[in-house]
Amino acid sequence: MRTSHACVALLSLVIGWFGDYGLGMDLEVDEEKLKVLRRGENTKLSGERNGLGADRIALGVYTNGVHEHGRGLGKPAELYVTKGPILSKDKLMMHFSVEWKNVVYTSKHDWIGVYPCKSIDSSESCSPVGHYPVQFKDIKGKMKNKTVNFSVWVRPGVQGYRFAYVASTVLPYPEVLTMTKVIPVPTSALFLPMQVRTSLVEDDPSAVRVVWSQSPWSVPDVNDVKRFRVRFGETSRDYTIVAEPEQVFNYEASDMCEKDMMPSSSIGWIRPGLQVEAIVRGLKPQTKYFYAIEDLHSNALSQERVYLSGPGVGQRTKIAIFGDMGQSMEGIDNSKQHSWDFGGRGEISSVNTSRLVEHLVDNHGVTLISHIGDLSYATGSLGLWDAWLNMIQPISSKVPYMTAIGNHEMGWKDSFVPGTDSQGECGRPYCAFFPFASQEYTRGDGKLENISKARGWNMPYYSFDHGLVHVTVMSTEHNFTEGSTQLEWIRKDLASVNRDITPWLVFVGHRPMYISSTFAGDHDIVSFSLQKYIEPVLLENHVDLAFWGHHHSYQRTCRFLSENSCSNVGHGVQHIVVGSAGFSFSKLAKEKDPKFMFTNNNTWGISLVDFVNATWCRISFVENANGSIVDDAWVQRFQPDPLVSIA
Repeated sequence: MRTSHACVALLSLVIGWFGDYGLGMDLEVDEEKLKVLRRGENTKLSGERNGLGADRIALGVYTNGVHEHGRGLGKPAELYVTKGPILSKDKLMMHFSVEWKNVVYTSKHDWIGVYPCKSIDSSESCSPVGHYPVQFKDIKGKMKNKTVNFSVWVRPGVQGYRFAYVASTVLPYPEVLTMTKVIPVPTSALFLPMQVRTSLVEDDPSAVRVVWSQSPWSVPDVNDVKRFRVRFGETSRDYTIVAEPEQVFNYEASDMCEKDMMPSSSIGWIRPGLQVEAIVRGLKPQTKYFYAIEDLHSNALSQERVYLSGPGVGQRTKIAIFGDMGQSMEGIDNSKQHSWDFGGRGEISSVNTSRLVEHLVDNHGVTLISHIGDLSYATGSLGLWDAWLNMIQPISSKVPYMTAIGNHEMGWKDSFVPGTDSQGECGRPYCAFFPFASQEYTRGDGKLENISKARGWNMPYYSFDHGLVHVTVMSTEHNFTEGSTQLEWIRKDLASVNRDITPWLVFVGHRPMYISSTFAGDHDIVSFSLQKYIEPVLLENHVDLAFWGHHHSYQRTCRFLSENSCSNVGHGVQHIVVGSAGFSFSKLAKEKDPKFMFTNNNTWGISLVDFVNATWCRISFVENANGSIVDDAWVQRFQPDPLVSIA
C-alpha cells in the first residue's frame, strides 16, 4: 500500500542502522546464502516495522579520490575489486569482494554503492551523480575490516557495474571519494535467457505462454530473436514440442510518466531486457514437462526447467494467492536498496514467501500463482524489477504466474486514484513483463518485424479458467464506476461463465472492498466505490470468493450479501485480504468488526486455496517462515441459505 510523498527527494539518508550485515563474508558463504532465496532454508524473519527509506544518490562532486574535508589527506582514497565477478552456478548472480584504503576518517554514514553502467565503453555512463545505486552497504565507521562483499544480480539491460565509496560527513551533501573501474558483466551470463515466466493462454487450455528477458546486446536487431526456440518434452533432454518466438515487448525511459518529477525515467532508470514471448501448444493436463530455450546460432540450450501443467476440467485445483510482496537482498549479501521498507532493506519477508510458494508447488500440488498487485515495489528504481523477476523465477518458470496491477505499479497524478505510488512507472514496466494481463493484449503474428511497445496500462483486467475455477481479475487502479469500460467488461465476463465447467467463481483485485483498518483512506478512497459498483455485480452472478491485497495484513470475512447480513454456509461472497507477502504490516481497526471472522497483522504468509471438488473449497492462511497454518476455513459453493443478521 504505502503512499509516497508528492515530491521525490533526490537524496534521503537512512536514519540509524541495523546491525553489521555481510561484512567480511567469504564468497563461499555468499553462494550458500544465495540458495536461501530459491530453495534453501531461512529462519523466521522479524524486525522493525516502519524503517525509513534509503533512496541514495551522491550529489557531491567527484574529486578523483581526494576529499576536500581531509578524509583522504595524504594519499588519494582508493576502491578496487579484489575478487570477482564470480558467477553463481546458475549464472544469475555475480559475487565481488571490494576493498578500500587511504580513507582516513570513516563515518557511520559512509557507504559503498553499486552503480549500473549504460555502456562498458565509458566510465561516465555509470556515474553516481544522477543515478540510484542498485544496492549499497553502510560502512558504519569501522576501520578494522576494509573489505565488503557484494552479490549483484545479472540484469539483461546492464553491461557492467562500478562501485563507489561515498562519504557523508556534511549531511545531506555526500561526496564520492573514489570509484572502481568499470566491471563488465560476463557475456556467458548476460546473453542467456533470463527471468523466465509462464502464464495461461486464454484461447487454448492446452497451451502455455513462455516469456523471458533477453539482453538487447545479444539481439541487436529484432530479427535476431528468431534464432531462439522453446523446446518441451515429457523426458529430460528429449524435446518433442517446439515453439518459436511470436512477439517482443519493450519500454523506454520516454514512456514513463511525470518525467520532470519522478525517478523512473531518470535517476532510477535502467534499460530493461527485451521481453520475448513464445506460445507452446499441445500440452496434456497434470503432466510434468521439461523444457529449455535453444539458441540456434550457438546450438546451446539454456538451463533445463520444469513446467507443471494444470488440472483438466473437473479436477481438483490448488492455487496460491497473495499480494504486496516486493524483494530483498536479505539472506544473500544483506545489501540495502531504494526502499520504503525495513530501513532500506527491502521487503525482507518476501524471501520466505518465494521459498514457501516454491515448496507448495513442488510438494503440495499448487499449479497456479495469483499475485494481486504490488509486485516488486521497484517504485521508480527499475533495477529492482530485475531483482524481483530473478527472485520469483523458480516459481514463475514452473507454473503460471498470473498477476493483477496495484497502486505501486500504476499510481501517478492522472490515474483513476491519483498519487505518486509508482514513482512515474504508470504501468509501463508491468505491462511489458506481463503483456497478457490486459484487454489490449493481442497475439503476435510471429513475423517479428518490430518490437512492440508495452501496452495494456489503460485496460489491465482479464480473466482465465484453471481447473474447477474461473478467475476474474479487475484493476482497482482504473475506472470501474457506472458507464466505465471496465465495469461493462466485468458484467459480461461474469455473466458468461459456464458453471458446469468452472463451478467456482473467484474475483480478485488489489485494493479491498471491505477492510478492518485504522487508516480512513483504506475505506474512503476505493472501498465504498467497490461496494457501490462492483459488489452488486458479484452478488448477481453468485461469485463465491473475492481476494484483495493492498492492506498489509490477512483478513477473512463471513459470507455476506450486504454490509449487515452474514450467511452461515453457501450464500453470498466471502472476502479475503491477503496483502501479507512481504511489506511491513498495516494497522487493524481497534474495535472488532462482526463481519470479520479472522484478522492478523503480525504474520507474513499467503492463501492456499484448495478447490477439492465442485462443492467444497478449503482456504488456508500459511505462514511463510515455517509453513504453519494460521487460519483455516472450509467454504461451500453457492447454495441458497437464510440470512443471519449481524446488525
